[in-house]
Amino acid sequence: MKEVRKAGGAALRQTATAAAAHAVLGAYFPAHSAASKLLLSDQELAAALGVGLRTCLELQNEPWAPKAVVLGPRLKRHRPEEWDRALAALPRQDRAMEPAQLQRGRIDASKQGTSGGGDAA
Repeated sequence: MKEVRKAGGAALRQTATAAAAHAVLGAYFPAHSAASKLLLSDQELAAALGVGLRTCLELQNEPWAPKAVVLGPRLKRHRPEEWDRALAALPRQDRAMEPAQLQRGRIDASKQGTSGGGDAA
């Protein structure tokens, strides 16, 4: 517990945030570590996927995405192992897709006999 003084002299006590408390618990009790959580919130899922919250919410609407576990009218959680399986099952892209504009420029250049997309001088 941390003590903070205000200008009036009254002492306010501050407790650690939930994230800090979870980090402390994870250090002492391995069962409480983030890797062993059974259910993840939207924010925790976004962090685990390495994307922002908005992107995470958009991914949840994809047809391949696993459905959330609904614990209450405003409380949903996600099973990390379901997301692992869903992501592992996604098709892999063999090579990077070229944007249509660049592809069109390359085709036009090959028709004109130049190597680039610009005008040859």
